[in-house]
Amino acid sequence: MVLWLVLEFLLYYARYQWNDVRGIDNDRLHPARHLRARLPVGVTEADRRRSVNTSLAAASTRVAIAVLVGIALGMVEAVAILAIAVCLSAAVYEGVRSRSTPRPSYTPNLSVVGVWLTVGLGYMIRVGLGLALVGIPLGSATMAVGLIWAYAFGTMYVLLSWALETSNHCARTGTALAVAEEARRKPHIAALVRFLDPQGGPPTIRPVREPISPSTPGHLGSVPALAHRTAVGCPWNLALIASAPLSSLLGADLAGIPSWPGGLVAAFVCLGGATGLRWSTGSPLRWAVAAAAGLVLALLAAGATSPWAAPIPWLAVAACYSWLRSSSYLAAMGAGAQSRAATSGT
Repeated sequence: MVLWLVLEFLLYYARYQWNDVRGIDNDRLHPARHLRARLPVGVTEADRRRSVNTSLAAASTRVAIAVLVGIALGMVEAVAILAIAVCLSAAVYEGVRSRSTPRPSYTPNLSVVGVWLTVGLGYMIRVGLGLALVGIPLGSATMAVGLIWAYAFGTMYVLLSWALETSNHCARTGTALAVAEEARRKPHIAALVRFLDPQGGPPTIRPVREPISPSTPGHLGSVPALAHRTAVGCPWNLALIASAPLSSLLGADLAGIPSWPGGLVAAFVCLGGATGLRWSTGSPLRWAVAAAAGLVLALLAAGATSPWAAPIPWLAVAACYSWLRSSSYLAAMGAGAQSRAATSGT
């Protein structure tokens, strides 16, 4: 439990502060900047420098406290491994992201795809620690499957979240999408615009210089922009398809289901569930598909060592996918975001 607290509230908060410092200029121009709880930028350049220095000092303090906790509780090696893992994953992601520069088009290039492929690394650390804390050996097959599942699941979650953030820069005007200029400042997010079309193909994009806010007619950030059926080749759908069979493998390992034939049947159940989730255009149907597949997995695990564990990985993936596809950007940010947006005028 202590290691989980150290990871989540010390090491990862420090990592988030580093991310906020690197993105301070982009966040300053974000149309929903008052709602995002990011690093305050102030009014003057001096205010900006003060915020950056304060944030970096706080991040350093968090890391130092994590080390001190490790020393005090005799967990220096475990804390050091976590700190190194967080730093390495952050360095890889930030390094790839730094190569992704604003482009005139909204199509993904290798740098953008590289950001998409590295964003799930941090989730491997979190899930890996969780599995280790419940007694899964580090070198076991279950741990390996769990880490790969966490990577696919985390990638799906972030890509869906980024797609919703992209929608906040867009407004539908007839058959075209008006996209605010500031969206291009984050190419890995801007490239997702082409996947927001209900038919699944690249929409007609009309760049505009004026900001797009919740008061703009046709604002996509105020509605569930991902509720429609999207193409199989959408990045978040590919991540869903990858995470579905991994969910069955991890659940089977945790529950104690034999790989043959139970594990194979569970894999087909999850792949069928993923197909149903992608195909569904209504929130009730998506939740029904998620629950039905989870029930089948639970029935397959009847009589296993830990039958309750079988549907958990699948339900985590399915619930996350269903929730984000049913949410607008403002709703996903939390209760009251709509009214705060209207009040702040973003």
